[in-house]
Amino acid sequence: MYNFYREMKGYKKATILGPLYTSHILLISLTYLEYFNSLSSLVSFSESAKILCFFSTPSKSGILLTQPLMVELANRGHEVTVVSSFALDKEVPNYRDIVIPLGDEARELTKTITSKEKSHNMITWLPKLLGVSHETTNNTLNHPKFKALLDEEFDLIVFGYFLNNFQLGLATHFKCPSVLVSPAPLLHFLSESIGHPSNPEAMKSMFLSREQTPMALWERVLNMIVFGFENLVHTFIEYKANQYFTTNFPNMSYSDAKESISLVLVNQHTSEGVIRPLLPNVIEIGGLQIKNNPSPLPNDIKEWIEDGKDGVILVSFGTNFRSADLQQGKLNILLNSFKKIKQRIIWKFENESVANLPENVLIKKWLPQDDILAHPNTKAFVSHCGLSSYNEALFHGVPIVAVPFVSDQPWNAERAQKGGWAIVIPFLQITEKSLVEAVQEIIKNETYTKAVQKLSLLYRDRPITAMENAVYWIEYVIRHKGAQHLRYSGKNLNFIQEKSWDVLILKFCVFKLFLLMLLFYLIFLTTVFFPDSESAKILCFYPTPSKSGVLISQPLMVELANRGHEVTVVSSFPLPYTVKNYRDIEIPLGPEIREERLVEAVEEIIRNKTYTKAVQKLSLLYRDRPITAMENAVYWIEYVIRHKGAHHLRYAGQKLNFIQEKSWDVILKFCVFKLLLLCSSNKKYAFILLDIFNYGFFPDSESAKILCFYPTPSKSGVLISQPLMVELANRGHEVTVVSSFPLPYTVKNYRDIEIPLGPEIRELTKLITTKERGHKILTWFPKVMRMCHLITNYTLNHDNFKFLLDEEFDLVVFGYIFNNFQLGLANHFKCPSVMLSSIGFIHFLSELVGHPSNPEAIKSILVGRDETPMAFWERLLNMMVFGVENLLNYYVEYSSQKYFEWVFLDILYNFPGKSYTEAKETVAFVMANQYSSEGWIRPLLPNVIEIGGLQIKNNPSPLPMDIKEWIEGSKDGVILVSFGTNFMSADLQEEKLNILVSSFRKIKQRIIWKYENETVENLPENVLIKKWLPQDDILAHSNTKAFISHCGLSSYNEALFHGVPVVAVPMVSDQPWNSERARKSGWAIVIPFLEITEIKLVEAVQEIIKNETYTKAVQKLSLLYRDRPITAMENAVYWIEYVIRHKGAHHLRYSGQKLNFIQEKSWDVLVILLIVCYLIFKFLKFCVFKLMSSYQPRKNVNEFDVIKNGIPKKNL
Repeated sequence: MYNFYREMKGYKKATILGPLYTSHILLISLTYLEYFNSLSSLVSFSESAKILCFFSTPSKSGILLTQPLMVELANRGHEVTVVSSFALDKEVPNYRDIVIPLGDEARELTKTITSKEKSHNMITWLPKLLGVSHETTNNTLNHPKFKALLDEEFDLIVFGYFLNNFQLGLATHFKCPSVLVSPAPLLHFLSESIGHPSNPEAMKSMFLSREQTPMALWERVLNMIVFGFENLVHTFIEYKANQYFTTNFPNMSYSDAKESISLVLVNQHTSEGVIRPLLPNVIEIGGLQIKNNPSPLPNDIKEWIEDGKDGVILVSFGTNFRSADLQQGKLNILLNSFKKIKQRIIWKFENESVANLPENVLIKKWLPQDDILAHPNTKAFVSHCGLSSYNEALFHGVPIVAVPFVSDQPWNAERAQKGGWAIVIPFLQITEKSLVEAVQEIIKNETYTKAVQKLSLLYRDRPITAMENAVYWIEYVIRHKGAQHLRYSGKNLNFIQEKSWDVLILKFCVFKLFLLMLLFYLIFLTTVFFPDSESAKILCFYPTPSKSGVLISQPLMVELANRGHEVTVVSSFPLPYTVKNYRDIEIPLGPEIREERLVEAVEEIIRNKTYTKAVQKLSLLYRDRPITAMENAVYWIEYVIRHKGAHHLRYAGQKLNFIQEKSWDVILKFCVFKLLLLCSSNKKYAFILLDIFNYGFFPDSESAKILCFYPTPSKSGVLISQPLMVELANRGHEVTVVSSFPLPYTVKNYRDIEIPLGPEIRELTKLITTKERGHKILTWFPKVMRMCHLITNYTLNHDNFKFLLDEEFDLVVFGYIFNNFQLGLANHFKCPSVMLSSIGFIHFLSELVGHPSNPEAIKSILVGRDETPMAFWERLLNMMVFGVENLLNYYVEYSSQKYFEWVFLDILYNFPGKSYTEAKETVAFVMANQYSSEGWIRPLLPNVIEIGGLQIKNNPSPLPMDIKEWIEGSKDGVILVSFGTNFMSADLQEEKLNILVSSFRKIKQRIIWKYENETVENLPENVLIKKWLPQDDILAHSNTKAFISHCGLSSYNEALFHGVPVVAVPMVSDQPWNSERARKSGWAIVIPFLEITEIKLVEAVQEIIKNETYTKAVQKLSLLYRDRPITAMENAVYWIEYVIRHKGAHHLRYSGQKLNFIQEKSWDVLVILLIVCYLIFKFLKFCVFKLMSSYQPRKNVNEFDVIKNGIPKKNL
C-alpha cells in the first residue's frame, strides 16, 4: 500500500532498477491498487485523529527527528499538536506548535556539556543529563501554555523519550494510548521501560562496545557485570521518575501509566549491525528524517558546491554544539586546517563572519545538511557523529572525519571506524596535522568511500521507507485502539525470571534434595538389608619379583578369607602357613635374587637418632586415621562387590589425554580462531568490487536462478510455496520447483520437476492421516519425521532430480519438514538458502538462525497457544516441556546428521570437507507461516520473516459458474466443508460418513463439500460435492456463512483472513492447537474428530450461524490480520530478492547464534558470579575471623582498687 506511493512518486531507486523494474512497473502498480481496494473493504483507514506530540527536550536534534513525522501525519489529515522548545520554521495545515521556552538551567547545562574542553564520560555526563531532562519535562508540564491543553481530548500521544517516563501520566490523563519515539537506538534503559527482553548474553553493552561479535565466557561475565550496573542506573532513573510522577499526577499510578505504551519507534536499522530479536511493537525508523528525494539547494550553496572541481567537504557539529562557541585555540586549528585543504569547505558557523576565513570556506548559520550530503560532489563530512548525522552520511554514502564530543558520539564514531568509512579524532586530541591528514586520507583512499557506499546499499534496502513505516504503525495504533494484541506476555518479568534463574535454582534445590534422599535411602538399604557382603570368590593377581609388594597384600587377603570369601592368590611368594578359604598359586621366579648389604647405611641409621625421631614423628601422622587401613580396604572391596563394580565412582575425564586434560587443544583452537579473525579483518575490503549507480541506491535483483526444493507428502505445504514461486517467476526470475505436486497450468520462467510419491511413502502418509487421528504428538511425531526423511532421501536419489546437480543456482528455497539434512544442496550449489516453514516458527527452527528461546514467556505448543502471563509453577512446567522439545530436537538433528553424512558425504554427492554444520550456516532467512496479530507475540530476529497467509489472494479469482450459482442461489447462505488436502473425505469410515450426511440434511443452509469421489449415497439435496474446490475464493464470498474444517494452518489462515467462523474438527498434527486458539478467540466451536456425533455437529453449525458473536469476533481479528504495511506476498518476495542482492545477507546474522541454552540464559555466568561472591564472602569472613582472634580485650580498671597512698594498682 505505502510502497505504491514510493514507486509512483519517482522514488530515486526507480532510476537504477533496470529493465526488470521497467517491465514490471505496470504489474506493481496494479498489485498495489488491488491491495488498496481489498484492504479498504475490511480495514478502514485511520480517520482524522487528534494527535499530541509531547517532546520536552533541551536537545534540538531529538525534535528534528520527530518533526518530519508529525508534518507527514498532518499532511494525511490528522490534527497534530506538538509541544516542544523548538517550533517549525514554516506553517503547515493541521499542525499546531506549542513552544515552551527552555529554562536557564537547561540552557546552561547544555552549553556546559557541549562546550567545556574536558572529557565527559557516561558516568559523569549521565546524571547531569538526567537532571536537565527531568527539569525540562517538569517545567513543560507546569507551563501555562501546556496546561491550557489539559481540557482538550486526544486520540494518541507521541512522547519523545529522554529518560523521562513520568511524562506518561499524560496518557492516563487523556485516556488514550501512547507511542514512544526514541532519538537513540533501543538502549537498555528503554528496553526495561517497555518490558523488552534483554540480551546481555549476546548484546554487548554500549559501555563496552557497539560491535556485536560473539563473546567468550569472560566477556559475557564482564558484560553481565556492566549490565548489572546499567540496571542500577535504570533503577535510579525510575526512582526519580516515580518521584516526579507522584508530584505531577498525584491520583494516578506510575505502573498504569507505563502500560499505556502501545508502540516504540527507535532510531536504528538492522543493517547497521546491531542484530537482536525485536518485539512486533518495537519499530525501527532509522533515518526517519532523511528525504528520499532531496530538496533543491539554495542557489548560493548549489553554485558553491557544483563549482568545486575537487569536490566539497561539509563541516557541521550538529544542532547542540555551536562552532561559534569554540575557544580560539580550537577555532584556529580548524581555520588553518581548512586553508591547507584543496577542496571547497561549507561550514555550519553560527556567526556572520570569522576572522582570517580562508577563500575556500563558505560559512552559513544554517545548512540543509541532508540535501548537501545527497549531492554527488560532496566528498567527505567532518562531523561530531551524532546519530542523525551518522545516519544521513550512511544513507548518502559519504565518508566521515569524526570529531566526537559526548553522549553517543564516540560510540557512533567507533562504529563507523570499524565499518571502514570513518577516521576518528577525539575533540580534545584534534590538531591541525591530524585533521588535514585525516581529510586527505578520506579523499584519496577510495576504500572509505567504497565501504560506506556498500553499507549505504544495505541501509537503503527496505521494503518500505522509514517514514512510511512510522506513519503506518502510528495509524495502526489509532485504528486498533492501542493495539493491545501486540503486548508481550513476558513484559512484566524481571531479569531473574526472564533468564529462568529462579527455575534453575528451584531445579537445583529439588535435585539436591533428591540426591540427599537417595543417599539416605542407600545408607538405609546398606545398613538394614545388606549389613555384610555375601561370600564372594576373589582372585588376587600379583606378578612381581618384589616380595615386599606381596607382603602388603597378603594380610588383606587373609582377612578377606577369614570373613568367608574364597580367596585365590597368584604370586611368587606363597604364605608359609595354611589359612581356611585361602589358596596360593605359586609362580616360581627362577634363581634367587640377592642384594648387597649396605653396612655403612645401617650403622648410620643406628648411630644417628635424628632418623628415629623423624620417623616417629611421621609415624604419629601415619597412624592417625578414623579407621585402620585394613578396615578401609576391606570396606571398599566389599563396596565394589555390593555395587557391581561401583561405576558411579568413575571420573568423567578418565579418558582425557594430557593435552586435553590441560586444555591445550582448547587454547590452540582459540588462538587459531583469533588468528583467522585477525587475518580476515585485515583483508576485509581486499576483494570488494562495487558498481555504484547514482551514488548509492541499491541495485535491483537481476534475473536469478532459484531452486525451490519441497520434498513433502503433504500437498498443503507446497500450496503455500507455489504462489510465491509463481510471483518470483512473473518478476523475471528463473524458478525451478522440485516437489510431488506440480502446478496444473504453465507459467513463464517456471519449471516443475515432479517426484512421484513412492508406495511406502503413500502408505505411511495414509496411516498418519487416517489411523492416527486424535493421537498425541509423542505417538505420531516419530512417524511424521520418518516419513519426511524418507521422502527427502527419495527425492535426492530420484533420477528426475539428479540431472539438476550439474546446473547452477543463486538461491535454494527449502520447504521445512524436520529434514535439515537437505541443506547439503546449498553446499553443493555454493549459494545461500531460505527455509520456508508452512507450520510457523516452531522451536525446532530456532537453532537454524540461532534464535533465542523464550520459555519464560512463550508457552510451548505442547502446553497451550494462549499468551497469558505465566505464574512461577507454569514457567516451571513450561521449562520442563521445553526440555522435552529439546530432546525431540536432538533426535531430529541426530537423524538429520546421519542422513546428511550418508547422502552427501558417503554415497550420493561426496562433498569433501562440507559438514552438516556448514550446511546449516547457509540459511539466510526463515520464512514462517504466521503473523503477529494472531497473538503469538515474541521477539523475532530480523532474518525471521512472518508470511502468514502467503497463499491468500487479495482479490479473489472468479468462481466456476456452477459453484457461483450454487452459492449465490442460497438465501440462507452457504457452509463450506473441507478437511484439507491430506485427508480425503472419501476415505471416511461408513459411520463417520453417515454422521456427516445426516447432519447436513438437518441444516437449512446449502453445503458445498470437498469430496473426492463422484457420488455419495443418500446425498441430501442441499449438498454439492466437488473433488476440488477453490477454497480461498469460496471463503472470500460474502454468502459463505461458516466453514467446517480440520483447522489445518492454511485453512485457519484463510478463514481468519476472510472473516468466516469455523466449526473445527481437528484430527492430528497442529490442528488441535489451531482449533483451540480459534475457540479461545471466540470464532470457533471445536468437535474433536473421534468425538463427532450428529447432534454435536448440527448444534455447532446452528450456534455458529445464529450467534453473531462468532462472526463479529472473527471479523474483528480479520481486520488485524489484514492490516499490514505490505502484503505477505510482497514481504516474502522482497526478502528473497534481498538475500540474492546481498549474497546471503550475512550482516543480519545474530551474534548470539551459536550460544547454547545455558549460555543464552546466562546460567554459566550466574554460576561464576555466585562462585566469585562466595569466594569474596569466605575471604571477608577469614579476615574478620583473623581480626577477632588477634584482638585481646583489656581488663577493666577498678576505680576503687587503690593503695593507701592514692596510686591506683596496675592491672596486668
